[in-house]
Amino acid sequence: MGHQASGFVHDPRSVVPMETFGSFPSSAFEAETTRPYPVLNAAVAAADAVILLSSELALLFNPEFRTAIRASRVAFMPYLDRDTALRLLPANAQEVRELAQLTTQAAKLLSGAHEISLTSTSGTDLRLRIGQYAGNCSAGSFALANGFGGLEVLPAGQVAVVPDDGSIEGRLVVEGSVNYPRFERIAGRIELDIERSTVVRIGGGAHADQFSRALDAIADFGNPRHVTEFGLGTNRRCKFLGRYGPTEDTHRFGTVSMALGADTHLGGRNSAGCHIDMALEETHVQVDGEEFLSPGRGFAFATTPQQDRLREI
Repeated sequence: MGHQASGFVHDPRSVVPMETFGSFPSSAFEAETTRPYPVLNAAVAAADAVILLSSELALLFNPEFRTAIRASRVAFMPYLDRDTALRLLPANAQEVRELAQLTTQAAKLLSGAHEISLTSTSGTDLRLRIGQYAGNCSAGSFALANGFGGLEVLPAGQVAVVPDDGSIEGRLVVEGSVNYPRFERIAGRIELDIERSTVVRIGGGAHADQFSRALDAIADFGNPRHVTEFGLGTNRRCKFLGRYGPTEDTHRFGTVSMALGADTHLGGRNSAGCHIDMALEETHVQVDGEEFLSPGRGFAFATTPQQDRLREI
């Protein structure tokens, strides 16, 4: 294609196992773990585009590396293996464009929004505000959108934003997957009562009790009960598996996600020894009082490519 390509190999200083993925961020790393890689940072900053095949998540909390990726464009797919590559990477340019257009459209609509409410038949009844922090659009196409800084985490397909400080109120019922203390599908449900963006009560059975004890065990690293990151998945290739990593679950088309713990890597202010993605199932979303996402029908503003073609005919 006329491009000059170079390969760069480095030995990671730390690799977080997938089963303990949720404990990766912020103060969970000691300063020695995230110290700069001068040559790697320089190579990333100098390149027009980078494909990062590494599961060293500590890189994302290296300030020099964060600066380097803002000067470049980086596609990052942690925990890549043959199965996930064949199943999740796009088959052609048209698929990339369609995913990018849907994700970018959702991001634009949310960028001017203020009030969001979540409800579900399982008992979720949650309200939050957005606008204080910039959103993150993982569209998978550098031509149409960038992720936070210059980073695109693949598989692409999510719009996410850190809610306004202290704005989350209500009950969140999680029946999908969580990534702490292990990344797995939930056996049962976890019920979170939330006041001013902080979990004040956890209920729901044995799995919920285990979850509560795990949060207490890392309370010395910051506030693990801080609720953050409202996300919407847009990728039809992703499945709800609770196995390969929270990115696939949370990027699945129509999936709503929230998170607990650290959000500094997303532009927020809360530091903690965890970032716990919680993927929800069958959740209705209203934005400023209007229907935005509903189970079975998808996004209110979007049509499928097949519907668009039928409309043209």
